[in-house]
Amino acid sequence: MKKQIGFWFVGLIVLCIFGCDSKSKDITATNSTLNSVSSNESGVVAHNSETISDSNNAPKPQAPAIDLSKIPAELKSDAYEYYGLGRTDPIKMTVTQNEVTKPATQVVRLTNVSNSAAEFTITNDGGLQELGEVMVSLSKEGIRIVSVKGKKADSDTFELPSGLVPGKSWPFKLETDDQKLTGSNVVKGTEPVTTSVETYKDALLIISTASGSQNGQKIQLNSKQWLVKGRGQVKAEITYVSGKNKQTVTMSETK
Repeated sequence: MKKQIGFWFVGLIVLCIFGCDSKSKDITATNSTLNSVSSNESGVVAHNSETISDSNNAPKPQAPAIDLSKIPAELKSDAYEYYGLGRTDPIKMTVTQNEVTKPATQVVRLTNVSNSAAEFTITNDGGLQELGEVMVSLSKEGIRIVSVKGKKADSDTFELPSGLVPGKSWPFKLETDDQKLTGSNVVKGTEPVTTSVETYKDALLIISTASGSQNGQKIQLNSKQWLVKGRGQVKAEITYVSGKNKQTVTMSETK
């Protein structure tokens, strides 16, 4: 079975911000948020944490994955499929920024599940290391980000809502210590897209635009994401404009 892949708009924005501005601080608010699954909520399944080492060889608690069969069927909407939350193998991809291409890896684990929500932890390495650990939560309404690098999200928009029909739109919001962005995401429909893995005939194209400020200067972001059911995001492109500075970050699945 082919390895699945996935990513999200806020991730590429974070890469742009950190790549373009070395003074950027940790994220304090992200693309989306929701009520986290409570440990004493009825029906919650959760494992005890185990200890692993991070890139600095320091012990870090990390919950082992829960079997995906524990997720209620009604939560497995088109958002679940297009976001690629059903993947279990490490995800390989390449990230290109400032004409430099780096390999990257993501690992997705189901870490909490109840009758109404399922929470996933996404660990990033290589070209995605700036993102650290990301937590997302799945409900019938779609997917929201809970936290990025331990910083809780405090907005109320979806990362990817359910009901992804052409023309569907939802707001975008991102705030860091020095940046503030607002915008929208729009489903354009399906179209073919080619990666080094294969050509997909019916990838869902989502276009996102956002504007705001960074250190007092106006910035503009535009992106395209191609999502494939059961695999997640297979390709993405984002353009970042700040004054006369224009940079592009691209990401694509790889074998």
